[in-house]
Amino acid sequence: MRAFVLMIAGALLPLMLRSPPPSGSGLALALLGLLSAVSIRTRWFALLALPAALTLAIVEQRLAQRLDPALAGQELAVTGVVVGLPVTRDDLLEFRFRPTVRTGLASQLPDQLWVRWYRDWPSVEAGETWRLQLRLRLPRSRVNFSGGDAERWYFSTGIGALASVREGRANERLHEARGPSVSRIRQHLREALARYLPSHEAAGLVLALAIADRSQLRREQWRALRATGTGHLLAISGMHVGLAALFGYWLTRLASCLVPAVRWRWGLRPAWAGAALAAAGYAALAGFGVSTQRALLMLVVATAGMLRRRALSRPHAYALVVLLTLLASPLAPLSAGFWLSFLAVAALLLMLVPARHRGGWLARFTRLQLGLMVFLLPVTLYSFQEGTLLGLPGNLVAIPWVSLVAAPLLFLGMACWAVGLPADAALFMLSAEALGALGSVLAWLGGVAEGATFRTGRPPLPGVVLGLAGGVLFLLPRGLLPRWPGALLLGALVVPVGPRLEEGEWRLDMLDVGQGLAALVATRHGLLAYDTGPGQPGRWDLVAPVLVPSIAASGFRAPKRVVVSHGDLDHAGGLDTLRRQFAQTRFLVNQRHPAASLPRCLSPENWQDSGIGFRILHPGPGLPYLGNASSCVLSVGSDRARLLLPGDIDTAVEQRLVERGLGRHAILIAPHHGSRSSSSHEFLQAVQPELVLISAGADNRFGLPHVEIVERYHQQGARVLSTAGCGGLRVTSLETGRITLASARRQRPGLWRWPAAHDCP
Repeated sequence: MRAFVLMIAGALLPLMLRSPPPSGSGLALALLGLLSAVSIRTRWFALLALPAALTLAIVEQRLAQRLDPALAGQELAVTGVVVGLPVTRDDLLEFRFRPTVRTGLASQLPDQLWVRWYRDWPSVEAGETWRLQLRLRLPRSRVNFSGGDAERWYFSTGIGALASVREGRANERLHEARGPSVSRIRQHLREALARYLPSHEAAGLVLALAIADRSQLRREQWRALRATGTGHLLAISGMHVGLAALFGYWLTRLASCLVPAVRWRWGLRPAWAGAALAAAGYAALAGFGVSTQRALLMLVVATAGMLRRRALSRPHAYALVVLLTLLASPLAPLSAGFWLSFLAVAALLLMLVPARHRGGWLARFTRLQLGLMVFLLPVTLYSFQEGTLLGLPGNLVAIPWVSLVAAPLLFLGMACWAVGLPADAALFMLSAEALGALGSVLAWLGGVAEGATFRTGRPPLPGVVLGLAGGVLFLLPRGLLPRWPGALLLGALVVPVGPRLEEGEWRLDMLDVGQGLAALVATRHGLLAYDTGPGQPGRWDLVAPVLVPSIAASGFRAPKRVVVSHGDLDHAGGLDTLRRQFAQTRFLVNQRHPAASLPRCLSPENWQDSGIGFRILHPGPGLPYLGNASSCVLSVGSDRARLLLPGDIDTAVEQRLVERGLGRHAILIAPHHGSRSSSSHEFLQAVQPELVLISAGADNRFGLPHVEIVERYHQQGARVLSTAGCGGLRVTSLETGRITLASARRQRPGLWRWPAAHDCP
């Protein structure tokens, strides 16, 4: 057991590095490990070093496979093969693409590209060979102080570059898919489900449960799953693989009963082999995610023990499966699924002991669900910064229904489809009806307890560790140790991080939303949101992945006010979603056709909050809506330090503000993202900024901020920072008059992180 623990620790330790290791670290560590294996006294170091060397080697290989920054923004004709299952969303098609022709600049491309095809895309299937005109981008993403981390996902899955297909160019299919493959089988099954369930409301749920394709789930279905804590049921978790194994076990056992000689000669061995094959087939259809790998390896270990009639103890089997998963996928711990999956199994092992089997099945099942919720809460809050109070009732309804009704019907349908039996259509329809009924119940449950979802900031790692220790105390058998300290340890998850703002202090978080703008201004007692970031109403926006986690991390449940400077979608794309999310918040909006219930953001409105003044400087009530020129200009702060948020105003509005006595503001958010239509000399001389913050997407197609404007800021003596190079930016004005700065790329380091610009705080 000690050897397992040392090897697991060795595989995990390199992933805790805050920056990429020096080149050759893996090879050097491997040599040290081999040398230390010679002596019994140092063999423990070999057990630690060799798995660490493997992880470091994979890390170095992934870093070497990233796109050369010199190729970013270039267009290339690339010939390659579609890998995996293409995914269709509302406004784009996404798929992995492996270049196969390595000539010229294409020889410098990574092994895998993540391709997006916008508007009017043709049918694209797994295994096809295409020649595509691609615009290349670095695999960078938005980085904020809270929220998701796509860069980590790109790194862990081997995506070396992002690319978009250029319209109107020579994009052509060169060869159809050749030969059988798991991806093609998944594609054919998806097409069959589309034929059988063309307009069924639960078609997306069936697709997610069958092949782990969640791209067709509607927004309201996602909201119901999150509100009830049942999203794991559509993530092809270990439970589903176990159900597939059980299905294969009984199907094989039934078949063996028809051949008595097989049953007499081999006993239950064919049934166990059938269980392993069914589980492996379902895991392959699901794309071999981390949780499916874990469940499949556990089943293989159990089957091997059964066939050899020599089973491992539970702790040894658990440790062996963890180690095998790490050796097969050294970067798996970079995903939340790895920790949630293995911690869930650890919790079940703690709870499923003979002494705990008291009461009826419902009482035992309820205790299991409650124990899992408590134990997984620290990792859930750390990974997603949200939890739900409906997890227990939601899972009490959903797990039995999926396990006993929906999943068996789906498995029977998939088996009939695989062998060509005509019953597949009816079985798929029955499964869809079952999932549709469950979806209605979950939507009702989420609606009855509206607001049951709670959000927090990301807890610190020490708090997560203490929370897990508290969860262990809750799961231990009664009477072994007192449980009340567990509640205290879990309380570490909600301890506020960092100093609280005092009266007269304010904090600005300019969020990294790509090409757009969203900012939060916090005082001691309130929060204001200025603009919502980009989006397409009814289709997509950044409220859930960016704004909501940042609002929760600020310590407030909701902003007191939301100011939307003007109607351009890079500033107002998330307005509708924010209005649904925070119905009690006061909105001030400038749009061409505003809703009747939305007051306009007009001068000279002003208010005070915690000793901080907020004053609208533009537009006046008599002016018509003129797009960028109608941007709401907001001044925030006190005599010690003031902040100016000007939206996308142009030089004409700047001149108007100067003529009306615009005063000094130490911090300025660059008008119109640093374009040449704004930031006139007269305006900058009036504002006299010490710090200019620019919200712009990396390598954006508009070329913002313009180099001439950046030079103008520098000539004014201002320090210039951009979300493109720093990620989210945080400015705190303290009561002493001192201003502190921080950037998300510095605050959230990792070996997968693209480095921050040299001037980032």
